Amino acid sequence: MSCGRSIGFHVNVCPYCGHDFRVQPQGPVRESLSGGVRVLLYLVSFLVPVVGIILGIVFMVRADPEYKRMGKICLILGVVAIVVEIGLAAVLYVMVLGFSGPDVHTPVTTLTGVPADDGWKFIIGPINSEVTWTEVSILVTTLDGTVGWTPSASDLTGGVGTTYDYGAETLGALSVTLTVTDISGDGHLEFGDYFIFTASPGFSAEEDYTVALIYEPTDGIMANAVFSG
Repeated sequence: MSCGRSIGFHVNVCPYCGHDFRVQPQGPVRESLSGGVRVLLYLVSFLVPVVGIILGIVFMVRADPEYKRMGKICLILGVVAIVVEIGLAAVLYVMVLGFSGPDVHTPVTTLTGVPADDGWKFIIGPINSEVTWTEVSILVTTLDGTVGWTPSASDLTGGVGTTYDYGAETLGALSVTLTVTDISGDGHLEFGDYFIFTASPGFSAEEDYTVALIYEPTDGIMANAVFSG
């Protein structure tokens, strides 16, 4: 009752106030998802992109604007996740498989040693790769330690038969001097180029010395040889 007066149970409309007691039709019940469920759907859409794309398509075809909005977000998250996965895969491919460039290998050659005035001369043999003097170091090792020199291509590009003195280093009781000769004078190591060690006082006949040609990009040994005074 609306006005508070008594009427019969069979009366549909109150004769006093006009209130209609017949059941009024209700509008359609709108479905709604909780915030937690939405977050879960978004998370699944990003972690499993295919599911996100499917959810997006399913929700976007529904008439409810709320579901359409959720479907759009799920679809975007799924597509973004796929793009991120492709990017990460490309980065891993570069890092693990070395797609960024070819492997660098240590070139190989030989050193032929012959006695020279107050020292030894070492002649470079054929090389299986192009190498500049800037890319190598020359070391001499004994029980007393190791000394080394790093030539430069710019020092050895003065034309045919260019020779450069790289000075002396102290090795135990010795003062060892290195001079390098580039036969063609183009700054590249080639067959026939050579370097000479001189020592003051001279190299001992009772001690072994090891000379090594090191390729700096890989820190690998291109060639080595043993000599004594």
